[in-house]
Amino acid sequence: MIPVTVLYEDARDQKTKGFGLHDLVVQCVCDALGRAPWDVGKMLIGQPKNGANKLRAECQRNMDKLAAKGGWVFAVYDADRIRERIGLTVNACRQSVIDRLKDGCACADHLDVVLLESNLESVLHALRAIYPALETDETWRRAIEGKKHDARDLLFTAAAKPSPLMRPVREALLAQQPSFARLVARIARVL
Repeated sequence: MIPVTVLYEDARDQKTKGFGLHDLVVQCVCDALGRAPWDVGKMLIGQPKNGANKLRAECQRNMDKLAAKGGWVFAVYDADRIRERIGLTVNACRQSVIDRLKDGCACADHLDVVLLESNLESVLHALRAIYPALETDETWRRAIEGKKHDARDLLFTAAAKPSPLMRPVREALLAQQPSFARLVARIARVL
């Protein structure tokens, strides 16, 4: 099986072992496919890039390597400020944004650009509305307002637990965040 790579605009906490957002994506894909995390996790590689510019540069420089042998690459951007960063007007359509982000990328037919509804904070807000008891108020504050990577990792990792309690939480999150749901569905389709 050819691995699928997911590149994220976000960064991860350097002190922690994993990347909570990717753990959540992996578990959502597992839910969709009815497969185990260790089975899907070995085929789904996550790479946080710490910024939209770094993510775009990675796609422009290394798409041929990332998509080697027909592999798929998903680039996950925050939609809230990406238009101005790539020189488009604020009302530019979604397809124009995607086309611009793919411009200059080798193997662009194997690059799937996903624009989160607004940004990662919108995903966290939705998760908090669904299950506020997932963590303490302080952890939520640090994750959303403080944009602390360790707090985000903690929340996303907790939501990714393959327990029967968390699956309805993930399903509700996908229902409230259509772009996140599209990411999961597209990955599941190519796996």
